[in-house]
Parts: sequence; C-alpha cells; structure tokens
Amino acid sequence: MMRSLRISIAALLVGLLCGHAFAQETSSTTDRFRQLDRDRDRKLSRDEVAAIAGLRRLFARLDADGDGNLSEEERSRFPRLKTRLKGADRNGDGAVSFDEFRMHIAGWLAPVQHELRAGRLAPGKHLRVVQVGDLERRYRVHVPKSYDGAKPVPVVLAFHGGGGNPGSMVRLSGLNAKSDEAGFVVVYPYGSGRDPNRGLTFNAGNVGGYAMHQNIDDVAFTSALLDDLADIIHMDENRVFATGISNGGMMAYRVASELSDRIAAIAPVGGPMGTAECNPASPVSVIHFHGTADELAPFNGGRGKGTSNVPAAMRPEFFSVEHSINCWVEANGCAKEPTVTPMPDTADDGMRVIRKVWGGGKNGSEVVLYEIEGGGHTWPGMEPPAAMLGESTKDISANDLMWDFFRKHARKADRPRNRQKAPGNGAMELLRTPDEHFAKLPDYPFEPRYLHVDDPNLPEGNRRIRMHYAVSGPADRPTLLMLHGNPSWSYLFRKVVPLINDAGYRTIMIDYVGHGKSDKPSCESDYTYDRHLEWIYQAFKQLDDDPELGLNQVVLLGHDYGHPLGALGLPPSLGHGSLKIRWNLRVPDSSFRGQRPAPVVLFSHGLGGSREGSAYLGYHWATRGYAAVFLQHPGSDTSVWKDQPMGKRMSAMNAAASGKNFMLRVKDVPAVLDQLETWNRSEEHALAGRLDMEKVGMSGHSFGAVTTQAVSGQTFMRRPLFTDARIDAAVVMSPSSPRAGSATGAFGHVATPFCISTPSRFRSTPHREFGARKSKD
Repeated sequence: MMRSLRISIAALLVGLLCGHAFAQETSSTTDRFRQLDRDRDRKLSRDEVAAIAGLRRLFARLDADGDGNLSEEERSRFPRLKTRLKGADRNGDGAVSFDEFRMHIAGWLAPVQHELRAGRLAPGKHLRVVQVGDLERRYRVHVPKSYDGAKPVPVVLAFHGGGGNPGSMVRLSGLNAKSDEAGFVVVYPYGSGRDPNRGLTFNAGNVGGYAMHQNIDDVAFTSALLDDLADIIHMDENRVFATGISNGGMMAYRVASELSDRIAAIAPVGGPMGTAECNPASPVSVIHFHGTADELAPFNGGRGKGTSNVPAAMRPEFFSVEHSINCWVEANGCAKEPTVTPMPDTADDGMRVIRKVWGGGKNGSEVVLYEIEGGGHTWPGMEPPAAMLGESTKDISANDLMWDFFRKHARKADRPRNRQKAPGNGAMELLRTPDEHFAKLPDYPFEPRYLHVDDPNLPEGNRRIRMHYAVSGPADRPTLLMLHGNPSWSYLFRKVVPLINDAGYRTIMIDYVGHGKSDKPSCESDYTYDRHLEWIYQAFKQLDDDPELGLNQVVLLGHDYGHPLGALGLPPSLGHGSLKIRWNLRVPDSSFRGQRPAPVVLFSHGLGGSREGSAYLGYHWATRGYAAVFLQHPGSDTSVWKDQPMGKRMSAMNAAASGKNFMLRVKDVPAVLDQLETWNRSEEHALAGRLDMEKVGMSGHSFGAVTTQAVSGQTFMRRPLFTDARIDAAVVMSPSSPRAGSATGAFGHVATPFCISTPSRFRSTPHREFGARKSKD
C-alpha cells in the first residue's frame, strides 16, 4: 500500500510540474497535500515532503545525466517544469540540487493549505472536500477566467462515467474550455470505488457498480456539494445544471428527479435513466444525446457490452432511451408527440443526427432528444478517448447545444417579498404575484375581485387562499361563466369578452388557484385534480350566494381543462340550473294543449352520438303525449370523432369511453331535471305548467344505457351513488353488465322498473365503455 502511494505521488508531481507523458491522473494538489500532511496540522513541513522516497526517485528520473543536479537544459526539456521551478536555484549556480528541489516543492505545495479553509474561490482549478455522513467526498471546481465574484454565476455539474474520475471527464468532455468561453463554473464530483482515485462510479439506480452495491448516497453528496459551493462562489442558485456521460448521465437524471428544487435542467450524454420512474417536485427540462450504435449503454436498452474484464453476466442492464424520454415528458407535462427535425449533415462522418422536441411543458419546460444515427458511447463534438467507445459525430457539439439549452431553462425564481410563509401548522406556503405586474397588460381593463377558498391542509372553513375573478357586462342578463385552460389564466378571454358583453351578456372569468392573479401554492405536490375541483366548487358556491351578482341563467364556457373542472365542480344551485348541456325538447302537439301536463322522458345517446340521433323515438313519444328531452353529453358526443382522420376515429372513441366522461354524464341528468323543474314553475316560461315532473322516465342507448342504469338505481360499491329518485322507470337499449362485480350485485336492489332491449345477435362495438363489460347473454 505504501509503495503504491509513493508511486502515485511521484506521478502526480511529474504531471503537475512538467506534464510528462508517464504521469498518471489520480488527484489534484489539494488532495495530495492532505496525504502529505501526516500530522494533520494543516501545514506541510519540509521534513514531511523530504521523507517521501518517491520524491527522490522523481528527481532521479528528471536528472538525465545523473550528476545530482537539474541543469538548465534538463529543466528546459519540460516547459512547465522550468516555470514551476523558477526560483528554486537558491545559490545561483545555474543548477537545482535535490535539496533545493525538495525545499521548493514544499514551499510550492504549502500554500494549498489556505484553500482548504478559504472563502471565495479565484479563477482556476480547485479541489474541495465535504463531509457526507461518515464519508469524506471530493469534487473539483473549474472557475472561469472571467469570474470576479461581482455577479452570480451559473454552475454545471459534470458527472464522470462509470470507471472514470474527474480527470477523465475533463478530457472527454472539453467542458473547461466551454466554461472559460461562456463564463459558467463547472464542477466535477468524484464517484466512489475501492481505489479513491480511479474506477469510480455513482449510485444512479440500477447501474452503478461499487457505489450501487455499497448503497452510496450520491444525491446527498450532490446536495452537500452545492451547499459547500454556495459558500465559496457567488452561485446563481436558479441556474444550476447537470450533465454527465454514461453512469454520469444517469446520475444527472437522478439528481433531476430528487433535487428538482435545485437543478434547473440536465443534459445526459449516453446515459439513460437508472430508475423505473421519475418524481420531480418541479419541472426539470431535459436535453439528451445518445448514439443508436452505443454498445455500452444500448439505445434500446438491455445488457451493455461492457469491457473485456467484466463477465457478460455481470454487465449492467440499462433502461431504454425511450423510457427516459417518456418519463420526463409525462413528469414535465409536455406534448405527447414531438417535433422532429433532421440536423444538417455537415461533417460527412457517416452519421446523421435527428432532433426531437417535446415542448409545452409546465413552467416552459421541454424535453429534447438528439438521436445520433450510428453514434457510439461518445461525447458529440469531441474525439473519443478510446476506439472501443465507437464513433463520435462532429455534426453537432454537445457542449454548445447544452449550454444554449441551459441558458433558456433557468429555474423559476421565487419572489420572497410576495411569499406567504406557512404558519407552521402544516398549511401551504403561498406565493402571490404582485399587482403591479398586471398593471400594464394590454386589453385587460377588468376590475379585479377576490373570493377565498380553503387550504385543504387546515380545518374546513379557513378560507386562506385567494382566488381572483372579474365581472363585466349588463347585470340583469344571462351570464357566461368562463373557465380558462391549462396553463393559462383569464387573460386568455380578453378579446372575446367585449364581444360577448356587447351582445348583451354578462361574463364572469375565474383564475384557478395557481394561475393568474390567484394565490399559488409553492410546492407542486399541493396541486391535485381533486383539490382544483374542490376549489372551483367553493368558488362557484360563493358566486351563487352573492346577492350583488344575483345569478339566474348561467352558461358554462370552458376552454380545454376548464370544461371538466366546471362540469364536475358546479354546485346544484348554479350548474344544474345552467345551459351547459345542449338538448332537444319535443313536447306534445297542439291537440294536447289544455290537457294534463305531459310526462317527461329523457334520452341519453351512445358514445359519439348527439341529441339529433334517434329522432324517431322523440317523434313517437311526443305524439303520444310525452315531453321527450334528448341530451347531448359534451366529451362523449360527436365532437369526439368528427374532426379526426378516419384511421384515428376508433382510438378517439376508445379514449372518450372514460371514467371522467361517465361522471359528466351522470351529472348531466339531474342538471337537466333541475332546469326543467325551474322552467315548469316559472310563470314567464313557455313550458310553465306543461310538464308533469312527478312522472319521469329515463332511456338511453349503449353508453347512454350505461348512463341510464347508473341514474336509475344501479349500485356501485354496494351504494346507489348516482341514483336520482325522480326517475320512475327506465328503458335501456343495448346495455352492458358491470365491469367489476356481478350483475346481481349491481342490479339486485334496483326498485325502478326496467325495460331492457337488446337484439339477439347484438355485437357491441370494440370501444370500452366505462364500468361495462361485454355481456354473456
């Protein structure tokens, strides 16, 4: 052990002093200083340096003629050596003796001790040590020449590949040169291994060698590294990025998932995710570079080729690049389909590069893949250090592209002066965009109004979260309740609202929690669909109870995400009295006028249908004295398929046969019944007194039959969750038995008379209707 240590020190000094070809890359000056400082007094005495036999052997190797002195000619053989030994010739005889040599080395190394406890770092290369649990962990820092500490500087973490070290990452990536050009600090963490200086790995998930098997916490190391770095440079904490190759690229993915509050964007190279899923608390943009001919971390996943000294059975098995991209597209909320662009083939190197961009993610995030056809396990734009790694394209520069990407994707900074600190009782921490930020918005003159909804982490009725809404138009007219999409806010409607108001209608625009002028919980996990639904419900109730607004007839206008939120969140007094559902109404002809009120029959269409379908039934019922009401269910009507290409219509139908649309349908029925009752009681309405709301029937076909069954007595989890007691009888056409449980369990307790109509040769269409399975009858 002592012999190997001495050889390493000798090699280090050769490398530092003269850059000799036989120098081994092991560690930097500060790390060796710690090893030389045997008494741990943080000072390096002359005796501690002179005591190392390797230093004399080094001197002997430099002393070519063996005369015990380093002549001017011998020193000049190595330009860096001559510079480093300037001033070593203390007696002025033109040669450097061994005593002068060791004295000069001791004096040259000793100043390194100050860096160990220094404050700010100067431009140049540095080594740092941090304590992580019981382990001392190291990292290198390259501070660009332009750094003066006056303004915050971006930081790029560069994780080396499996089996490498920071030195190999410096040479392989060329990031130091890019750092000096662009002005960012680049940090090279050391992985772990049996030898502290070589053959190192990171615990990135399913691949990580020593670090994985020893369960090394490299996420905690990264966090501690960033804490330490913030003490010694003026770091821009909103512009901390990560890259790496192979195992290092996988580590970049891991810190993005687990430290998303600190990492703004990542650029893995030849390294897929090492975990089955990613769970970032905040969006993190990704730019990934990968060769399709990569044999060490295969593009399509599977067992890598590895190196010749690793048995095939022990070589790691990787997730695919597609897995990595899909996970982050989903986590960031990006578009499902990418924009694909072939890159110019400028290098004539036999490789082509295709760029795929999944944009439109949360907080402006995106996921980008540079797919290098024929590329190996290499860093694009750089020469590969070994032939076994495969080919490296020169069509693109990973360093240039990732830095341009990083510049676009700084982490969204909080505004501390607008942060409402959580009161310490589990309540949400809230952010509020300053009002002055909205002061000069064009075409948005609407006076802000506010209501308050509950923080779900606190007892009911706390009314802690502020929601913004705006009202415009004539007060005594029907009202359009306008709900924006995601991500957006009420500013979306600024052009259309004046037109609606000029047409004689009032508008109410609402900003959801987390949007526009409403309060914004600072933790992404505080946002869930159910919470948005509850907040919308509370907002609607308050609007409905506001005597100044005096809401009567209300039309829901929902864009994108606004429609399902509004449809499910409307309380009975507001939403069920609205015109949000389109219907056709057939009433008995004039021969029935003056006679008894007409019984009512509601009809629910099948998946992809409309209120215009089955018109013959409406005519038949109306001519026999019934008022026939044909519902049209948004989300599962003709809008599902009519604008789709022929080849995609069935898949669109399948997607619309969802639990969400089922819930919308079963709420549509009582909403219509409520509205009919209102009109029937109103002396001014044309239907006043003409409907017998004590005699109501329900009917439907296919998905409409499923809807009919649900509101007419079917039980779910042993409870009649959606039953409307106003329905006296039901006619179901081509119904389905429940997907879960037995038909007896679902219908055994139904008290409503049912008439079931199913052709004996009926074959259902292949779409999957919610809650249904193909009947065996």
